[in-house]
Amino acid sequence: MLGLGYRRKVHVVGDVNCNGDALASLVSAWSDAVISTGLVSPGDWWHPAVEAIAGAVLEGTDPGPALARLGEARAQAGVGVSEALDEVEALFTVAGCGEPPYGVVRAYVEAYGDALLGIVVPDGCEDPLTGLATMPYLRTRVAEEYREAARDGTPVAHRAAFVVVDTSADVRGGLLPAVGMIEVAEAMRAVFSGGETCAVINRRRCVALVPRRLELARSVQLLHEVLAARSPHLPAAHSWVEGLPSRESGVAALLTELAR
Repeated sequence: MLGLGYRRKVHVVGDVNCNGDALASLVSAWSDAVISTGLVSPGDWWHPAVEAIAGAVLEGTDPGPALARLGEARAQAGVGVSEALDEVEALFTVAGCGEPPYGVVRAYVEAYGDALLGIVVPDGCEDPLTGLATMPYLRTRVAEEYREAARDGTPVAHRAAFVVVDTSADVRGGLLPAVGMIEVAEAMRAVFSGGETCAVINRRRCVALVPRRLELARSVQLLHEVLAARSPHLPAAHSWVEGLPSRESGVAALLTELAR
C-alpha cells in the first residue's frame, strides 16, 4: 500500500463527510480551478475517473488507480505533461491536502507516460515525456555543427559545446525520476530558449548543444538557479560543460559515455 502522507482539511470544500454533496462540491471546485487556468476547456475536462479520484481524496484512501486512468486519458487527448501535473496539484490544493504524495504522482505519471509511448512514433525527433529532442536528432544537429566548422575553417570546439544536466542524485530525495526529468526539461527550455538543441540522452540525463560564447558560464549558472527555484528536490541535480571532440568520429564515443 502507498503511504499517502496527507490529511484532508474538509473546510475547504465543506465540513461534511464524504457524501454526495461533499463529492459534488470537491469535483466542482476542482473543475473550476483547472478550467480557470486554461489547462483544458470546460467541455474537455470531465472524465469518468474524476468522481472516483475526488471520492478517494475525501475519504483519505488511495486515488492512484483512478488518477492513472485520468493520466492515460490526458496523454491521449494531447494535454502536456506539465499541465496534466498541474491538474493533480489543483485537486489537492482545493481539497486542502497540500502537495500530492509521491505515490499518487507516480501512478499518474507512469500511466501518462505509458499512454504517450503507445501513440508517439518511437523513432520520432521528440521525446514523449519531456518534449526535448531525442538522441538521433541530437546526433544530426552535432553533425551539422561539424560540417559548418569545416566549411568556415574553424575548430568545432571553438563553436559549440554540450551543457550536461544529471538528475541521478535526485533519487536520494525521493523525487520520481520522471518528474525530475520534466522539471529539468522545462528549466533547460527556459534558459536555452533560442536555437540551442536540448535533448534527452537517458532517463536521468539531458544535454543542450549550445554555442560556445563568453556568456556560456553565466547560462550554466542561470540553469542552476532555475533548477533550484523549480523544486526543492532539484538542487541535487548537477550540470557541467562538456567540450566537443576535435573530430566528428569521436562524437559517438562521447555520447555513449554520457548516456551511461
